[in-house]
Amino acid sequence: MIFRLSVVFIEASSIALFFLAIREALAREKQEALELAMAFVYGLILEELNIFFFRTYHYSPAFFIQVGRAPVAIALLWSMILASSMAISDRLGISPWAKPCADALAALLIDIAVDAIAIRLGYWTWQIPLSAGWFGVPAGNLYSWLWVVWSYSFLTRVVRSLAKRDPGRRAYQWLVPAMAYLMLFTEIHLVGLASFKLGLMKESERLLVFYAHVLAFAAVVCFSLLAPSTSKVTITSKGDCHRGEPVPPVLMGSRLAIHAYFIGGLFVTGMVSQVPALAGVALSALGAEILLARRCR
Repeated sequence: MIFRLSVVFIEASSIALFFLAIREALAREKQEALELAMAFVYGLILEELNIFFFRTYHYSPAFFIQVGRAPVAIALLWSMILASSMAISDRLGISPWAKPCADALAALLIDIAVDAIAIRLGYWTWQIPLSAGWFGVPAGNLYSWLWVVWSYSFLTRVVRSLAKRDPGRRAYQWLVPAMAYLMLFTEIHLVGLASFKLGLMKESERLLVFYAHVLAFAAVVCFSLLAPSTSKVTITSKGDCHRGEPVPPVLMGSRLAIHAYFIGGLFVTGMVSQVPALAGVALSALGAEILLARRCR
């Protein structure tokens, strides 16, 4: 009964946060609201097709509102993770070409902390033991998160760039969800093929692939911050940078709320005594989020 109530809470909260975020975006610029809505569509597509194609996980049947096998709440949370990650990098002085990598790393802060707690609470299940991978989460999911965000961010930022020259091209955002998933599907298979060729098939070995991804994405971001660039100048909200403006409160708040909810579950259920290292990861990720929130005020 308590578990079902927690699922209802997640569904109701995600719907409320999404509509607050949409209202907040519409008050600034309609294009931001469209990007958020298309991020939701992308979340539905990637969850449904990943379950169909890869069959490596499934969600609890307790989720009431679903499209196919994909809970709507998860797609709504995806939309806010994507939008908030992009909003953060837009405010950190990162060169445009490096922002998709920064967005991916910002989103990863949530996955490395939340996923391992969520599977222990029963919200979804991976087809590997809890002792394997990243606290029971497949390494492939971790680096796939990076590509999920990179693909959507890259294409959305391309649309923004095109719209600067011709506002009518903002309509291309409607094509982004399907195109981003095609990119993601290709990227996952290319990484899988490279891992196979290198003989990295065990979960412990595939974690090395994940760590290599993090180093590569971080190197791109660090280089962009160190390299002199005229693209770091503040421009208007209709462009691709919002330095000097705070991250929209609902988007930033949704990230902190996700962390707080699952950390609460970690402690309330007593899970922390079973996997204390996971508590360290979750609290560190929350600390990083708080630092980002302060930096982006």
